Amino acid sequence: MAPSAEQIDSPQHIGVLLNQMLGAGNLVAITTGANSPVAVSALMGVDGKNREILLDSPYVTNSSAVKLALSNNDTADISGINDGSSLFFQAPFKEIVEERGLRLYRFAFPTKLFYSAQRESHRVNVRDFDINIAFSTSSAHLFDAPLCDISDGGLRILVEKSVIKGLSRADDIFCKIDIDEGSCNEIKVKLCHPAKTDIPNIIDLGAVFTELSAHQKGQISHYIAGIERKLLRKQRLVTEPVISKLGTL
Repeated sequence: MAPSAEQIDSPQHIGVLLNQMLGAGNLVAITTGANSPVAVSALMGVDGKNREILLDSPYVTNSSAVKLALSNNDTADISGINDGSSLFFQAPFKEIVEERGLRLYRFAFPTKLFYSAQRESHRVNVRDFDINIAFSTSSAHLFDAPLCDISDGGLRILVEKSVIKGLSRADDIFCKIDIDEGSCNEIKVKLCHPAKTDIPNIIDLGAVFTELSAHQKGQISHYIAGIERKLLRKQRLVTEPVISKLGTL
């Protein structure tokens, strides 16, 4: 678990994250202690109302044992990756159940979950927030552009073709991100090759951050984390109550 992981205690927020992993069909790793073998499974159901989750039969990958041995009330450590972010939580094992011909393992709903965004490996989509980024060049050329997504390494914007024609190859280019009263203003960027879009005269343009100070890196990460929390809260509003993929248990 990464040191920068955020502890989430809200059952609704936890339900959103688990349902995202459920929908993606990503695998999870399960252990029951320091000397426990690692087993692989997948979420099969998330029941926020009854505070339970269902997992597929866990199979041990690094042992001669076929399945992970679990007794009632054993607490399992469960971790996984979803959309470039790592999740970790603990859940007491309750029982084995049969659902639609499947042998599933029922666990109690976690009371807390640790969420850590691996931002170097994924971008955060911000189109729902209508964020505009101001750009300037060393030759005093100014333009604004709507932000599409952002990561620790750079961002992506939509611009008119005329904007690109107004840029000089000799120019240094800077973008302005309003974080903590302007502490991250004037970040130097390097523009990437433009890509066509379905919108006439509009192109998709990437920009890579360059020459970042340690302070700027930290502020950008903080900014992205704030956007991710807003996205999760927004998703929570439209997904409550949490519904099991398999229906009511």
